[in-house]
Amino acid sequence: MKRVMAALMVVVMVVSLVGCGDKISAEVKNTMKEYESLCDEYCAAAKKAADGNSLEAASEILQIASKLGDLQEKVQKLSEKNLTDEEKDYITEVVDRCTKKVQDAMELLE
Repeated sequence: MKRVMAALMVVVMVVSLVGCGDKISAEVKNTMKEYESLCDEYCAAAKKAADGNSLEAASEILQIASKLGDLQEKVQKLSEKNLTDEEKDYITEVVDRCTKKVQDAMELLE
């Protein structure tokens, strides 16, 4: 689970390193929607693990990890573009929301 979490954080860092422009593109919205969806899937798997369903959770984590590779490619493409201030704000909003969700999920595993 920690590897998936680390990979999600790498995606966040790459997205946050891109430039400037003037509105939120569909590409940014779709990429961040996919990112949040993966975070939600991860949190659901963490809850299952905390509830004692380790085998099912492990299977779901493997599926998430395979999806993460595709997301990383999309984020890499975004990193080569200039982002608007609105896009940066939107990314920050989604990342903050996801970070809170993942932190809450990790607390379940302690």
